[in-house]
Amino acid sequence: FSIQDPKTQKVADLTLKVTDFVDPEHLADFDKVYRNVEELQTQLVHHILSPFETSKRPTSVKEEEPKRERNPSPPNPPDHDPLWIPPRHPHGSPQPNW
Repeated sequence: FSIQDPKTQKVADLTLKVTDFVDPEHLADFDKVYRNVEELQTQLVHHILSPFETSKRPTSVKEEEPKRERNPSPPNPPDHDPLWIPPRHPHGSPQPNW
């Protein structure tokens, strides 16, 4: 696994052997396919999540502000139909004599 924080460009990396955590005899049963789950969780937290937790704490104060949309669209009037298709001919033009 490799993960990067786009703000700080910090990278964390973890290499695992699939055979250490997957039981090939139980691939059809999701509840039995994984083994050493506690060790897998410990390694993920230690190598992937922990390096980013220390850098996130000071910036969490800045993230408390609500995010705003860049260009919020105005509210639609109550009779607005987003699926309405305008007619092909303007209302004021005469119809052809076909």
